[in-house]
Amino acid sequence: MFAFLDRINIGIAQLDMKHDVGFSDLTYSVGAGIFFLGYVLMEVPSNLLLARIGVERTFSRIMILWGLIAAGTAFVTLPSHLYTVRFLFGLAEAGLYPGVIFYLTRWYPVERRAKVIAIFTCVTGIAGLFGEPLVGRVDDLLQRLFRFARLAVDVHRAGLAGERARRNRVLLSR
Repeated sequence: MFAFLDRINIGIAQLDMKHDVGFSDLTYSVGAGIFFLGYVLMEVPSNLLLARIGVERTFSRIMILWGLIAAGTAFVTLPSHLYTVRFLFGLAEAGLYPGVIFYLTRWYPVERRAKVIAIFTCVTGIAGLFGEPLVGRVDDLLQRLFRFARLAVDVHRAGLAGERARRNRVLLSR
């Protein structure tokens, strides 16, 4: 579900990053699309690697790389950075969907397999349905927390400035 949330998250991130970094709509469109270029290029090699090293190592590789690349998005300041990060996301995530399907075929018996795979496939729609409102709520909460933190820092600074002024008056009066 988180992989699919990440795919729709570029559109949500565009709203804030457009103001903060100054990227155009074209930059975001290319960034969103270049993900699939990396995904398509790595799909077959990732599946071959899955057969060679196993499901657990493949999922570990995908999740670790995904986390590192996600952390790297904090340093995106140029369109080329966005393109690189999105392309790397596609490369890293390429074997996830087929890997999960393969894993489910090994885990569940034939009579339950279709239902389980259908539920997993429906998660993509659920991610889109609940993902955007969830991200909106989290963004609103973070904005409130940052405003409160700025207020607390300003109050603290004002208190320190007032204390310094009081000390200076005391020293001058001596």
